[in-house]
Amino acid sequence: MLEDLLKRAVRMGADRIEIECEDGSQLVSACCGPTDLGIARLDRPQWDAVYEQMKDMKKKRSIVLGGASYRPAFSKYDSFGEWVFVIQVKEVE
Repeated sequence: MLEDLLKRAVRMGADRIEIECEDGSQLVSACCGPTDLGIARLDRPQWDAVYEQMKDMKKKRSIVLGGASYRPAFSKYDSFGEWVFVIQVKEVE
């Protein structure tokens, strides 16, 4: 599921996704610079699966999305008392 979200974001020209809590579910946004667009809303079981996939993906040095290799970088920041998870992808040349 996480790779599908990243693939969708990359196809849109985004360089990262951000996942934040909103109204009891997790909102996934594809971001490029200061611009973002919501691409998914995850319920609790979906978020649990994506969170586990994030932990597994952190161990990898690169991932393949749509036939190209990317290097994922993970971070998070606090937004009004809630964590926002950021997965940035940069194409490996």
